[in-house]
Amino acid sequence: MSMDTPQTTAAAPADGTGHSTGSAQRGAEPAAPGDAPQGAPGAGGGRRRRLPRWAVPVAAVVLLAILPFSTLPVPGILEGPINSPATLQLLATCLVFAGLATSYDLLYGRLGLLSFGHALYFASGAYFAALLMDTAGLPLAVAAPAAVAGGTLLALVLGAVSLRVSGIALAMVTLAFAQAGSILVIRDPGRATGGEEGLPLRTEPVPDALVGVFNTANVYWLAAGYAVLAAATVWWLDATPTGRVWRGIRANERRVAVLGVNPYPYKLAAFTVAGALASTGGAAYLVVSGGVTPVVTTAEFT
Repeated sequence: MSMDTPQTTAAAPADGTGHSTGSAQRGAEPAAPGDAPQGAPGAGGGRRRRLPRWAVPVAAVVLLAILPFSTLPVPGILEGPINSPATLQLLATCLVFAGLATSYDLLYGRLGLLSFGHALYFASGAYFAALLMDTAGLPLAVAAPAAVAGGTLLALVLGAVSLRVSGIALAMVTLAFAQAGSILVIRDPGRATGGEEGLPLRTEPVPDALVGVFNTANVYWLAAGYAVLAAATVWWLDATPTGRVWRGIRANERRVAVLGVNPYPYKLAAFTVAGALASTGGAAYLVVSGGVTPVVTTAEFT
């Protein structure tokens, strides 16, 4: 008589798909600690996107453009609302100096060239423009570009001489040129520079939109345009292959020369561009301040 042997292993309960849940559990692998579940905020398309590089500069330009329309007061810093003539005049002066500092950053910040005579090119832009309007009767639209061209040529000539040396010697040579220019302006040769009193801005050759207290906003926009131009020029040049050579010169000029690149033309190009930007700032400063004095020619101003 035979008896059936009882089953010693119980059948695992099946799920709705017909597969054993026990085998499914055995086949499942633990998730890695860094894996995010599907649909989680940090998974897949849920990553945060970074702002494009141009977003912050564009926002700054828009902010500068709309400031003259703001009536907000800044207690403790500004005497009146932002759009008051006195405040806009102050902001315009600050923007001109910001553009001038940006042009100097092209020399010292990008190449490490220490120059004590950068104010000379700023002063040349202001004095050349004032002289062309005063003596030749040229309008501002013609005198300003001509003054910038003269300041750029001056930077090219003096830079070609100064950059034959480097380091402290370069600082001393540029300081000597700056002192010579300052003495020349103060001595007032031919009563052309006005001596210690400087030269006032003649309003006849200047457009009516830039004359008068009620047009201070236009003067502010002129200064803001110069500051934006200087910053955009420096940042754009820094991103070019020439800018990469400039950074290499700042890091190790001798190594750049060993690699077969002559540093001198690159340094002269930066010196000339910086002088051109400074001369443009001088022409803008003439309009913003209503004149120019020998103070802007000194090494202390640099």
